[in-house]
Amino acid sequence: MAAATMYVTPAGAGAKTGATWAAAMGEAEFEADLEAGAEAGDIYYVAGGNYTLDSAYDASARDGTAIGPISIIGVKTGTSAEPPVWADWADGNMEGGADDRPVFVCAANAVAFGDYYKLFNISFTTTVSSTVGNGLGNVLFNCKSTQQSPNANRYAFTLGTETSAIFCEACGLVGTGVVGQLFRMGTSTCVFCWAHDGQTGFYLNAVRARVLFCVMEDLSVTGINCVAASGFTILNNTIHDCVVGITGNAATATIIVNNLLEGCTTDGIIFSTQTDGNFFWKNHGDDARNNDMWDGVATTMPHMDAEVSTGDPLFDGDGNLSLAAGSPCINNALAAILGT
Repeated sequence: MAAATMYVTPAGAGAKTGATWAAAMGEAEFEADLEAGAEAGDIYYVAGGNYTLDSAYDASARDGTAIGPISIIGVKTGTSAEPPVWADWADGNMEGGADDRPVFVCAANAVAFGDYYKLFNISFTTTVSSTVGNGLGNVLFNCKSTQQSPNANRYAFTLGTETSAIFCEACGLVGTGVVGQLFRMGTSTCVFCWAHDGQTGFYLNAVRARVLFCVMEDLSVTGINCVAASGFTILNNTIHDCVVGITGNAATATIIVNNLLEGCTTDGIIFSTQTDGNFFWKNHGDDARNNDMWDGVATTMPHMDAEVSTGDPLFDGDGNLSLAAGSPCINNALAAILGT
């Protein structure tokens, strides 16, 4: 069958076939179609509002392809264009306004997708370990997952192989720090993502996971936990008010460059075993224990950045994580193009 464009609102409309906004699917019809009818190239435009799940979503058997992904795109409430244009897309609070993304209120119902999905502008709330993005080759853009369970063994996003999360947000119960892992990553990439108010921000559970240009705040355990064996890239991140900034096991072939750490209450960067296969350079920060970003054992690590590895990076403060005038980090990073 040819790829289809379908329309979804919380209550649905008319015949609820999804063919037009006037016949939009409701939550139940969307679930049924996604689980049994979704095909490569299909696009679902989902209007703003709350979608309360009364059962788990399991679309793990419905796959897109690399050139024909299945797209689920959140648009603003009241959108009438068929198909919607870019201006109709829900932007969350990326531009400082109210969060207008459709919200899937999952409660204890898990959500699972197959391979090659594009999830744009969608918010999830859950009390179970979310499997959002768990398939192969998925792309998540401007999505949010809020883990609402007090159980510490919970995830907000579970990112599968070759999955990318871009401008995504994961958080827990604000101020309680009860969430186990906000972004649980396979061989995946997070870019411009925000992890806050939980236990561990990014849990790197497979080789070659990448955390780039992300922010971690108010985490009661760790900003980034490198659990798998090797090959991580941790570049240009900001870690603020976390107990430990970056930690890991016997990691090798790991690149940790241009990261800013402030307010780590125990260690900035700590690995249980040091090897010569790691490349750490131009990181800057301190911790409350000894004003030294490196733990006592890690001083033997060839981290190559003694000239900028300690001291307060001097953020602007009041929730602003940009660098204040006089910060020792300004003009002190590794250039994107060496030699410039």
